[in-house]
Amino acid sequence: MTSNFSKNNKNININHLEINPLLQQLRDDPIAGNGENYYFSSFDGTKIFYRVWKPISEINKIIIISHGMGGHGEFFVLLADKVYNEGIMVIAPDYRNHGHSDGKKGDLKRFKNILRDLCEFINYISKQHPDIPIYLFGESMGGAVNINYIAESPEKLSGMVLFSPAIKIKFTLKKRLMLILLAIPLLILRIFAPSSRIIGIKGREDEGINNPIHQQYDKTDPYHLEKISIRYLFQLFKYIRKTISKASKINIPTVIFQGTLDMGVSSEAVSEFYEKLNSDRKELYLIEGGYHCLFTDPNFRDKWHLLIGWLKKH
Repeated sequence: MTSNFSKNNKNININHLEINPLLQQLRDDPIAGNGENYYFSSFDGTKIFYRVWKPISEINKIIIISHGMGGHGEFFVLLADKVYNEGIMVIAPDYRNHGHSDGKKGDLKRFKNILRDLCEFINYISKQHPDIPIYLFGESMGGAVNINYIAESPEKLSGMVLFSPAIKIKFTLKKRLMLILLAIPLLILRIFAPSSRIIGIKGREDEGINNPIHQQYDKTDPYHLEKISIRYLFQLFKYIRKTISKASKINIPTVIFQGTLDMGVSSEAVSEFYEKLNSDRKELYLIEGGYHCLFTDPNFRDKWHLLIGWLKKH
């Protein structure tokens, strides 16, 4: 179903959304096109916007995306291009309160609602395609979302793909000192102004992205959140802290890609998580010199075959 719906008091025609021109420049071979745009009504009536890139051949696998903090699903056209000829359909929802989905942008009253949305969405897609295996893909925060979800509800899933999963946030000495200084003010705001969107998440693109065009895309993308609320941040940290303890509950096929120069996520913690996974069908690829955002990283450019090979094998 396609439709127009309201976002920030503006009418968005989801049938005519184009891929951002900077993102177009990052596409090596744009064979997947712009995809198709839809929305899904979740458990409380919230409209969740999602993009679908269907292969030209018969669909033999489905990948459902969980994107990173502040982002949205458009970026995963880069993945769709890579798997388009493999009979794999890529579906990329925007979280509630993100991108083109309903809700106050940059705020999350209850983080668990993202998990409930994901559960409802997987059920919805599995009913549409009952005989096609579904894989969850998570990047950064999306990794924490998927890990927390799969540890409790793995039944409808055939595998999990993680890129730079938010297992443990990596803090420099400067960031640690800043957190110590801001601890009390943040706690006060958490109590008295939890929905205040004052945490900036743009402006340090060079720390996580090793590609100038991608840096500019994230910096100027109007649908990438600029700030998030205190309760968004606190709840995200809460769910990130749960991830390593969830590893022993995950027994489905899992592949992880992690950059060794990731300044946002601890590669050591990712390796620890991998060792604790309760699956005999797991693989970990440490990308030497890779930053946090691997898709456009020059050190990952020749590694796409590893992901495609894993998908074919599983």
